[in-house]
Amino acid sequence: MNPKLVQDATNLRNVNGNKTNIFTTVNNPDGTPVKDANGNTVKQNNLVNQFTSDYLDDYGTFLKSIYTPQTQAEVTSAIYTPEVQQAQGKATSYETEMNAIEKDIDAIEKDVEKELSGSGATGTRVRLEKIAAKEALQNEYNSVLKSYTTYANKANNLITQNTASYEKAYAQKQALNTALASAGSQKYASDLALAKNQAEFDQKLAQQAQLTNDPVNAI
Repeated sequence: MNPKLVQDATNLRNVNGNKTNIFTTVNNPDGTPVKDANGNTVKQNNLVNQFTSDYLDDYGTFLKSIYTPQTQAEVTSAIYTPEVQQAQGKATSYETEMNAIEKDIDAIEKDVEKELSGSGATGTRVRLEKIAAKEALQNEYNSVLKSYTTYANKANNLITQNTASYEKAYAQKQALNTALASAGSQKYASDLALAKNQAEFDQKLAQQAQLTNDPVNAI
């Protein structure tokens, strides 16, 4: 016998003080029995109801296990990997260095203007003096800019690749989940059908036992 059926039948006996009570009368809000179209008292099948509840719980737990959504932190972790963070950190460091060099270049230009002020130097000479004075810094800036661009591009490329990989993996997982859900649904329906058939068979045995006044063997 299906072990769940045995447990459910045991539960029914315990609840009903060891008295078999597979069927119970369905009552109206006022306590009177519900009647069907033919005037017969409507009864609910406790054993089948218990089985349905058991399998619905099992199937619901199964669905929750495969369709658990990822948190924002998990998605971010999949895309912004340590390699991405390292590249971004390098780019940020070079950007800070570039900003500092730009300030130094601006200061040198002001120093040249101050030095040549009132000297009668032409605008062309002032401009040439500025270029000469900041040449070394400009070369340094260009070198740092090259490094910054390398790491910024690396970070962006990795983010693009990781995003594409995540989306592909997510789509594959969703397809697999759909297949698992379908298989689980079929198994649930099959198990429930078998459980109901087993319940109906044992209910007949119980009814026969009750008719022969043999409650010990009644389910």
